[in-house]
Amino acid sequence: MDVDVSFPTFKALTALRKDENDSIDDVIRRLLDIPQRPAEIARCQTPETATGLFLGGVLFPNGSSFRASYKGVPHFASVVDGVWVGADGVKRNSPSEAASAISNTNVNGWRFWEVMFPASNEWRLLDRVRGR
Repeated sequence: MDVDVSFPTFKALTALRKDENDSIDDVIRRLLDIPQRPAEIARCQTPETATGLFLGGVLFPNGSSFRASYKGVPHFASVVDGVWVGADGVKRNSPSEAASAISNTNVNGWRFWEVMFPASNEWRLLDRVRGR
């Protein structure tokens, strides 16, 4: 579901984000005193029990694949032993760090990359797997 808000409202909500992993939904939940991760969105595993990469409340199991296209050039990465690894072998700490390395500018990696989970054959925008 998309919700239309004015640019000043969006800008104000964005300014209240704690970090790049903090979604607008998280900000609104805090403002309305709604629990941050409802049962239908919450993941069963925690960073302590995860077997893969845990980012933004999402577990990306080992073997998850990522793809993006920038200026017509395809880019790929995957989760190997719990670490984001680009096709060039470079390890990154976040989707945004990986996207910024490609574009040489600040980029929201959650909107830049798509993911395919190991048991799937469907590519999904990272932003969509965060429960938005």
